[in-house]
Amino acid sequence: MSDAGASGSLESAWSDVDAAPAPERLVAGLDRLRSDPFFVRGKARLYAALELRADQRVADVGCGTGDDTAALAEAGGEAIGIDRSTRLLSEARRRHASVAFVVGDARALPLATASIDRLGVDRVVQHLARAERALGEWRRVLRPGGVIAIFEPDVTSARIEGLDPRVAERVLAWRAATRPGASVVADLPGRLEGAGFSDVSVEPAPLVLEDLARADSMMGLPDWGEAAGAAGVLDPADAARWRPEALAAAERGTLRFSTTYVLVSARASVRSAWPGGRSRS
Repeated sequence: MSDAGASGSLESAWSDVDAAPAPERLVAGLDRLRSDPFFVRGKARLYAALELRADQRVADVGCGTGDDTAALAEAGGEAIGIDRSTRLLSEARRRHASVAFVVGDARALPLATASIDRLGVDRVVQHLARAERALGEWRRVLRPGGVIAIFEPDVTSARIEGLDPRVAERVLAWRAATRPGASVVADLPGRLEGAGFSDVSVEPAPLVLEDLARADSMMGLPDWGEAAGAAGVLDPADAARWRPEALAAAERGTLRFSTTYVLVSARASVRSAWPGGRSRS
């Protein structure tokens, strides 16, 4: 999942894609991001961190349109894609008929305990309410010594230069508030250790955007003022000024958006048992 097309009511749409007013825009957004060089590199690093071998079973949690699941299957693993959205899974099955996909919540996977060797998660944690439950669930389904790799934006690190700092701060705080799992992402290494993982590795991936067209395509930045105004975060005057001021800053060359993504990998600790719960098959 992603920030793609994240304008207006779509800011929180990733938490429940099937209830979104325009799910086709989310699908198109996923495809746009998949071709962006930043995310191409991010996915390659996530795949490498999984250390997948042909004799291993890998789960792609929050698989969306299934392109990552298919890539993992092509790499030689027995891959299964899991997503709670029936709309996205319908698209995944249309694109990749030979790949296994199942409906499931990231916090209650339809998998047996210790049945998976590798687990990949790409931009999912940020959208999960009670995201800490998902970390425990992922530890449950991984075999001891199994590897998890997670790629997420730390939305609390986002900054905007070139616009009114007062307004930019309020908009960024509002965007972070639309990501229920933001606090878990900000402390992901510690949360993974608490969930029963060890050998935690963190690789930061800074994203800097000075091209307004790219910032618009990736995350809808020019629309944030209107969306924040509709949410009651900005007064109408500030909301109306956001887009023209962003355009003017881009023309002056002073617009700069930055945030840090993190690639976090870890192993399911062989010294700690899954902390409670029941197996699922």
